[in-house]
Amino acid sequence: MPVRLENLTGRPVLLVLSSGETLRLSPGELSASLADVEVASSRKIEKLVAGGVIAVHEQGGRPAREQARRSAPSRRGGKQGGPGTNRARKT
Repeated sequence: MPVRLENLTGRPVLLVLSSGETLRLSPGELSASLADVEVASSRKIEKLVAGGVIAVHEQGGRPAREQARRSAPSRRGGKQGGPGTNRARKT
C-alpha cells in the first residue's frame, strides 16, 4: 500500500530510501506517494518516527506507524503582545 512521509520538524530532513534514492522534505512537507517497500523494515526510518522527526502515513491519511505528537510552537517570549508593548518610550 502506498505511503507518504511527513516532516514534523522546523528544519529540512534528508532521507535515503531503501531503493537508494534520496528524499528531501522541507519543514512540514508531505512527500509524494511512495511504495511501502521504500520504508519497510528501515531502522533509520523507524528511529526518525520514534524521535518525532517524521511521520509515515498510509495513502488514506491514517498513520501507518505510531508517531510522536507534534508540540505546538510556543507563542511566549516574542516581541508581539504582552504588557507594555503599546507604551511610548521616554527620551
